[in-house]
Amino acid sequence: MALFTDWLSGRDDIGGRVVIDETGLLGSYDFTLSWSPDEARNATLNGAAVSQAAASAGAQESPGVSIITALQEQLGLKLEPARAKVEALVIDHIERPSEN
Repeated sequence: MALFTDWLSGRDDIGGRVVIDETGLLGSYDFTLSWSPDEARNATLNGAAVSQAAASAGAQESPGVSIITALQEQLGLKLEPARAKVEALVIDHIERPSEN
């Protein structure tokens, strides 16, 4: 799950947010996730995952679904907004190496 959350983190499909694994699931999993990237661009997070009613209506109107809807409907995973501490690398100064 750690690899999967790393892959999800920062994607435009989920608003560029960081995804943290709080599932508690260990081990390796083999699954297939089907979604439409074009539909995902139209969905907005508005501080939370797309509401299930709106996502279902959008899925009925077009053949594809957003990645957020696909996660919930196909894998049973739900993205919930929360504040958490994350590691960040900050570079405050850089210089060219000296010629030795």
